[in-house]
Amino acid sequence: MSYKNSLDYLGRHLNNDIYYFSPETDHLENLPNENWICLAIANKDFDKRFFEEFVVYSANQGLLEFKAQGEFGELLHDYFDEIIIEYEFQKNIETDIMTSWYNGKTNDLPNCLWDCFYAHILPKDTDFTKTKIVCISFDKVNYKIILKDIISKLNDGWLPPDD
Repeated sequence: MSYKNSLDYLGRHLNNDIYYFSPETDHLENLPNENWICLAIANKDFDKRFFEEFVVYSANQGLLEFKAQGEFGELLHDYFDEIIIEYEFQKNIETDIMTSWYNGKTNDLPNCLWDCFYAHILPKDTDFTKTKIVCISFDKVNYKIILKDIISKLNDGWLPPDD
């Protein structure tokens, strides 16, 4: 079953659809409500208040994994973990959202997107063929063209370099 929403569709790799969420134009309600991975990008400072709303909302919407990338990748990752821990404590619940980050080196965006398909850390009962990838720019920079190019290369069998 395909996920239908107002998010921009970037493409497909393996059996997984890839979408783009823009905090300036999209609403949190447009995010998937189950079975999705977030690739978060920030190469400059970001709106902490919106990010906090995003994290809490996503925790209730079936987010499986949060991958942060960019010059602020580690900060996104750390802040996500901080918010989730506080949220779990306040609600007396446990979430199962895994987190990782890349910190803005040359090929980190291609490697981070590649990880969404080949190096994910998902609960063992997850049907990966139905997992959606949502890319989000928290720094208000449009990464759609770059991401589409990476998806096209991945579909052609390209493997991102480690450097």
